[in-house]
Amino acid sequence: MTKTELVRELNIHFDKMSYFLHNQKNEDFDRKFMAGKWSTAQHIKHLILSMRPVNLAMRVPKFVLKYKFGLCNRPERSFEQLVEKYETALDTTKAVAPPSYSPDSIPASEKDGLIAELRQQTDKMIANVENWSEE
Repeated sequence: MTKTELVRELNIHFDKMSYFLHNQKNEDFDRKFMAGKWSTAQHIKHLILSMRPVNLAMRVPKFVLKYKFGLCNRPERSFEQLVEKYETALDTTKAVAPPSYSPDSIPASEKDGLIAELRQQTDKMIANVENWSEE
């Protein structure tokens, strides 16, 4: 996937999510539809909490990332391959987000603020992608 394709995909998926969120009733935004599962609001907060460290990591010098995490020891995966691997892992394990990425209950009154914060993190990610070389 090229940088241009990645930026396009980030924008497309944000726009789809934003459309869904703006059209979801406020009473459903903070409602848990299944016991033990998150509400829409909690999912959005989880995305925001997960994007922050990625955005931070994308701004540090590349040699720091190489020192901390090393080099990739396998061929690059496509987006579809990553999604498939992630979904398979979810199907075969009882994945639980760490407490720092597990949001508490969030009232529907915070809906617009969460959407704005998600847009902000998405914009930061796009800016970070655009600052990286295609390599």
